[in-house]
Amino acid sequence: MENYVDIMLDSLPGKDHSHRFRYELYRDCMPNVFVDYNHGKVDSPTHFHSSIEILYVEDGQMQVNIDNMNYTVSQGQFIAVPSFTFHSCCVNADARRWVVVIPPELLGSTARQLDGKIFADCLQMDDGTIFSLTRIIRHAYSQQGIFQGDGNAENRRQIIRSLCAAIITAVISACGLREQNSPAPLIVNALKYIHLHFREDIRIPEMSHALLCTQQTLSSQFNAVIGMTISAYINHLRALDVRANLSDDPNMRLTEAAELAGFGSVRSMLRAYKREFGCTPSENR
Repeated sequence: MENYVDIMLDSLPGKDHSHRFRYELYRDCMPNVFVDYNHGKVDSPTHFHSSIEILYVEDGQMQVNIDNMNYTVSQGQFIAVPSFTFHSCCVNADARRWVVVIPPELLGSTARQLDGKIFADCLQMDDGTIFSLTRIIRHAYSQQGIFQGDGNAENRRQIIRSLCAAIITAVISACGLREQNSPAPLIVNALKYIHLHFREDIRIPEMSHALLCTQQTLSSQFNAVIGMTISAYINHLRALDVRANLSDDPNMRLTEAAELAGFGSVRSMLRAYKREFGCTPSENR
């Protein structure tokens, strides 16, 4: 599967060209949180993904654009980017920046809370909570600090899940949430709909009705842009969900894993899993 999907969208009114947005498809496959630190200039193109992204400036400044709104993030501040939100950033040469990217499977119960919402005031001064949690998550993931020498992967995974829940809760508390009132393109809305409902029995007629378009328009545009059918993309997410569930609970039965992920049968789950990972769940364990 490709790492990126480039989507050409109509430009803003009054402009005579189109903008290219990059969907970071590989973020779907991330089994864990991603934490990065950099010192120096960084420019990221306009992109979006299914993950929550938190940017923190330890020193210096960076410029962030979220849905055509420009922000300057200074020392001690953080900015939070919701799922499926267009954003880009430019980090100054003298800046020290931290990035936390939390994939969908670590959002837990907050996924529904965040659906259709954006952070009301996405740029906030940190009271130390976000920075502390960011460093702890990185230490847990890389087995540094208090986690050095901790070989128990299962315990560390559960700790990281709890830390991700804590940092998302802290961000929501600091920023607040409001309804997203800016209309998103059809493909972005389709991706958001699928990510929210893929564990359910998604039917294309119902999906197209919810997205206010015809079935033919939805299916053809999705296939043309993402490079796979809607059904294939749903099975892609369900296979990832099976892997995550079996990783969290090695004793889980395949029938239960298939049902939790939204597969109609173990047989269909095995086909999708083999297509996604090149092996069966038993072999992957």
